[in-house]
Amino acid sequence: MLFRRVLDNLSKQNWLAVVLDFFIVVLGIFVGLQVSNWNEERKSNEQSSIMSERLRKDLKEEAWNYQYLIEYYSDVKNNLEKVISDLEHDQYLNDEEFIIAAYRATQYQIDYRISATFDELRANGELKLIKDEILLKTAIHVYNFELFKTLRTNGQNSKYRELFRKSVPITLQDELLKQCGDKLAQTLDYKTIVNSLDYPCKLKSSKESIKEIVNILKQNKEILGLLRLRYSQLASNISSLTKYYPEIRNGLKALR
Repeated sequence: MLFRRVLDNLSKQNWLAVVLDFFIVVLGIFVGLQVSNWNEERKSNEQSSIMSERLRKDLKEEAWNYQYLIEYYSDVKNNLEKVISDLEHDQYLNDEEFIIAAYRATQYQIDYRISATFDELRANGELKLIKDEILLKTAIHVYNFELFKTLRTNGQNSKYRELFRKSVPITLQDELLKQCGDKLAQTLDYKTIVNSLDYPCKLKSSKESIKEIVNILKQNKEILGLLRLRYSQLASNISSLTKYYPEIRNGLKALR
């Protein structure tokens, strides 16, 4: 209808009407584009808000996990110190204390990341949806942080761990796991990560059987060197977690 009216006005050389009709057409197109842009922007902002909140929630768990790793490996390091001190100074611990500390010195944590949201954003090329610059930078640093994997592989591949597991009977290893193994830490509960490994425990095995295994361990010429190596390695890793990488530590601290 508008097109026919324009043609009619042109045939009649009614230029004012032509200009008005043209203005109406342009205004209609402009308004239509603006409405479309506003809708797209609204949808984008809604998606940005949803994904940012999801990412923030994931990183809150990562902040907890970061502190948990520091506490956990500090417990492992403390038990390494106990065993090394005993071997260097002779009979610093009784036999039960020695085998418990020696067992706990072998422990490590699996490095699992809460990365579903970040992985989805990266896979879809939508990282730009995260408008909070600190949140985005923290996520990028955390999910590309190789030290998490290093902590696990160092513990898993520890020669000292291998020596201990080869030397101690399965029945005693099972008892150590049951009586003196890792306590369950509740996600986001910072109280439960303190002394989750280094807590008082007792074994049911006889003193004689424990003493026999302790003597086997102490007589092994490699054990002290492997303990020192593991201690040095772990001390360096803990120092990195607590003193370096401020872009990660500060970002996660702000989310706690």
